[in-house]
Amino acid sequence: MTKSIEDKLREEIRHAFDDLAPPPADQLLQAVYAGNDDAVEMKMAFAGKPWPDLPISVLSHHRESVIALSGVGYRAYLPAYLTACLANDPTYGADVRGYTLYGLRPLSTGDVHVATAQERVSRLNAQQRAVVADVLRYLVDMWRMQEAADVLASWAPPGSA
Repeated sequence: MTKSIEDKLREEIRHAFDDLAPPPADQLLQAVYAGNDDAVEMKMAFAGKPWPDLPISVLSHHRESVIALSGVGYRAYLPAYLTACLANDPTYGADVRGYTLYGLRPLSTGDVHVATAQERVSRLNAQQRAVVADVLRYLVDMWRMQEAADVLASWAPPGSA
C-alpha cells in the first residue's frame, strides 16, 4: 500500500521533532507577550503537553497567539501546527493553515515584529526547517496557498524553494 503525501509528511514531522519534550511553562512565551491575556491562556493550555496531544480544535482556538511563542515554545509546538496543516478539516483546517504561515514570518517590518519572528524560528535546526519547507510546498500544491510560497521564498534553506 502506497502512503499518501500527508502520511509521508507526518512521518517527516515526527522524525524531525521526535526528541522534543514539552518545555517548562515559563519558557513558552516571548517576554514581550508575557502579559497578553490570550498568550497566557495559550501557555496554560499547552504547558506540559507533548505536541502530538494537542487536537486541531485546541490549536485553532489559540491560532492567533502562535506569534507569542518563544523559540523554545515554537520549536516544541510547531510540529502540532504543521501536522494540523495536513488535515482536511472543514471546521479548523483553513484557519490553522493560515495562522501557521502567520507565525513563520514577521507581522510587519517593524523592529519588534522582526525580532519576535526571528526568535520564533531561531531554535529550528536544518532538518526541522527542511520539513517546514516540505509542508509549505504541500500547502502551495494542495491548497494553492500563495502565502505559503511567499513564506518559503523568504526564509527556507537555500535550494529548498
